[in-house]
Amino acid sequence: PYDYEKIHGLRSQMPALADWVGLKSLTTTYQLQPDNRLRRLDLRLESPAPLQLARSLNLCLRPNFQSGPAGPGVTEVREMLQVETRVARARPWIDHLKAHNTVRDILDIASWRSTGTQELWTLRDDDPVRVLSGDAVGEQWHRVKTYATRKYESQSRVGFLFGFDDVGTAGFKRWATLRQQFERGFTPILAYFNHPKMPVESLMVQTNIGFEAIGYKLAIDAGKSSGGANRERHDARLRRIAAALPVAPPFDLEDWVGRATDAYNGFKHA
Repeated sequence: PYDYEKIHGLRSQMPALADWVGLKSLTTTYQLQPDNRLRRLDLRLESPAPLQLARSLNLCLRPNFQSGPAGPGVTEVREMLQVETRVARARPWIDHLKAHNTVRDILDIASWRSTGTQELWTLRDDDPVRVLSGDAVGEQWHRVKTYATRKYESQSRVGFLFGFDDVGTAGFKRWATLRQQFERGFTPILAYFNHPKMPVESLMVQTNIGFEAIGYKLAIDAGKSSGGANRERHDARLRRIAAALPVAPPFDLEDWVGRATDAYNGFKHA
């Protein structure tokens, strides 16, 4: 048996990702007759090169497609955009999943709804496809079932707050850095997408727990000692966050600081 405690590669498919990124394998060309009736339809399937997102674990987006008969007189074409991590030295599952979740998290934010993983595949370099002679003839990606990823649920077409082209690979790298640096803060805030029907009181508390962690980290980055940062009040932490925003939000920040702090403290000390 092969040791799959650590793996060399992981691929995941998040259906909403293809619409957000817009990386397609299918090109369609129409030719019309003089009366505007369709005379010819050309479908060309050719996957573009993978789009590199980050050097860490060689994170990339890999366009792919499948085609074949789907019934009498029916041919099905299925496009996929897979998130892929691939390393020469096997790494634990959690390392790969964290990288994939960085993509899922920004997709959650862009669509402002819970997105999920429809399929997952894994690879070990020492477990290739072999013929009867024992010779290796190619890579073997195994389908995976796990509790560790959010389940995909079919939903209506997503409208995005911003597209991938608005951030690009440079913007994604900045997001990945922020996600790692402020992990203790982002994790409780983004937990909303795991439980989108949570009561508003719980959402408020989760969000402010995240703000506390982000404010603490900003205080440390500003030169405060760990003790000094720990003693800062919640409103001071929110002001640090407000001061760090590159774009001013369309509401009064002092009003937000006061109301958020009062609500959070009121809930904690009820």
